Amino acid sequence: MTLYHPSILAQSLAVSHDNGDPLFSNVSFSLGRQITGLVGRNGVGKSVLAGLLLEQEMPDSGQVICNGKIGYLSQLTQYQDRQDLGTIADFLDIAARLKALRRIEKGSCEQADFDLVEDGWGAWDSLCFQLQAMGLPPDPFKQCSSLSGGELTRLMLWQLFRADNDYLILDEPSNHLDRAGRQWLIDQMGGFEGGILLISHDRLLLEYVEEIMELTPKGIRHYGGNYSFYAQQKELQHVAIERSVANAEKQVLQLRKQHQRNQEKAQQRAVQGNKARQSGSQSKMLLDGMKQSAQLSASARKVQFAQHLSQAEHKASELKAKLIQVKPQQIMINQSEKRVSSVLTLVALQLRYGDSKAINLSLQYGDRLHLTGNNGCGKSTLLKTITGEITPAIGHLNCTTQL
Repeated sequence: MTLYHPSILAQSLAVSHDNGDPLFSNVSFSLGRQITGLVGRNGVGKSVLAGLLLEQEMPDSGQVICNGKIGYLSQLTQYQDRQDLGTIADFLDIAARLKALRRIEKGSCEQADFDLVEDGWGAWDSLCFQLQAMGLPPDPFKQCSSLSGGELTRLMLWQLFRADNDYLILDEPSNHLDRAGRQWLIDQMGGFEGGILLISHDRLLLEYVEEIMELTPKGIRHYGGNYSFYAQQKELQHVAIERSVANAEKQVLQLRKQHQRNQEKAQQRAVQGNKARQSGSQSKMLLDGMKQSAQLSASARKVQFAQHLSQAEHKASELKAKLIQVKPQQIMINQSEKRVSSVLTLVALQLRYGDSKAINLSLQYGDRLHLTGNNGCGKSTLLKTITGEITPAIGHLNCTTQL
């Protein structure tokens, strides 16, 4: 494997939405033989950036220079057409050899079959062993469309790690993996000789990176460490910016109070001037001059106040925007009213795919259930059965709410 340094160089990349609004700009970095985590808020453009690095998309400005062969795992979605992948053997581009092996076992003496097999006489057994070790069905001719999301993800990852890639870009690779699958992925990343760009929200995976880059609309921020180091630095930034926001808001308040005091003093002087004019104790010309001078001073102070206030409010606004960027994203789940009536009831339900054990379950209003299980056990099938996309093999299902 030949790997140059850096293997990927991004220079001043900028991308805009179709309406012209900027997605991100001023993105520059270099990637070599290390595991780098790419993080950022949803919608900031992490997958778009991956497309630029792979030269699948073109930036509005800037350039990407790549040395070596890059492998890519895109996010697996339910909308991807798995039928096009064919069987496991088709996907791994080994179907022809395996079929030739089967024909030779049945007595074929065709030279073409021997040419296809070459020296791979143990290919069938070896592949079955590898599939079983990964927790996949040990059947090379099983259709990829029948695999679960986690099984298909692991198969795709295995193909990437065993190929002659100098660099890997993995976009949310653990989305469909169970605990064993995530640990398997961590082991594979640790044993890979090239560099890896890991686009992920998975804190467990991000603990194994050597550097974290955070993508923001303004560019890239570098954090020289794993997720724990990154989280610590973000917290320090958050505290510092919170303090700066408080100081900026305090300055705005002080300016407003000072302006209010100046106005009150000006009103007091105006009242005193009117009294002096009415009493005739001072000449009218002197009073008019003092009034005009006071008006000019008030006008100058008003302009100066407006400028200072605008600057202070702008600074506070900018700091608040930074505070939003460094503040961790949170999901708020409101407490629902607990009721006695049932929402979902499963009685001796057996799924068409996955685990064949009977499922008995009852959920009430306000209940929250965490669904876990190994890849391929039928989690997605269960959810699709509950929503009516798939009919159960046997058993009873009653759902009293709209899903």
